[in-house]
Amino acid sequence: MRLCSIIEEKYRHGSMPLAVADQLRQWGHDIDLLEPHATVTPLFDLVTQRYDAYVLKTASEGPGLSLLEAAEAVGIPTINSARSIRLVRDKAVAIAVARAHGLPVPPTYFVAITGMQRAARATRIQHRHAPTGDGRSWHTCAERADRGAP
Repeated sequence: MRLCSIIEEKYRHGSMPLAVADQLRQWGHDIDLLEPHATVTPLFDLVTQRYDAYVLKTASEGPGLSLLEAAEAVGIPTINSARSIRLVRDKAVAIAVARAHGLPVPPTYFVAITGMQRAARATRIQHRHAPTGDGRSWHTCAERADRGAP
């Protein structure tokens, strides 16, 4: 197979994307690395490049996701679609989809305003905060298992 691996700047010096590319080469695949932060990418040339698929190691809202969507738009297969990447990145959507498909998800609330996050902490709602690794963070709130907790 001939693959194009899109690697965001954030992951360029990490071991995982390059190790995967090296392993695929050892198995006989042809892998090109595309670094959107260091390359001018000719969009008019996507189809003529003749890649069997595009693979993306992306940072949140990085330029690689746009290139992946461009490949999908012209019918080139992608490993992890742009839609699936966006679904797992948006915690509110991920929780809604999981619940709609019957996965066990605790009652969860979306809180967008900082003052409301403080109000959620003051109630019987458990507040969770997690950094995303790119300087941003996300918050979810779920009902506490112990309803008697303050």
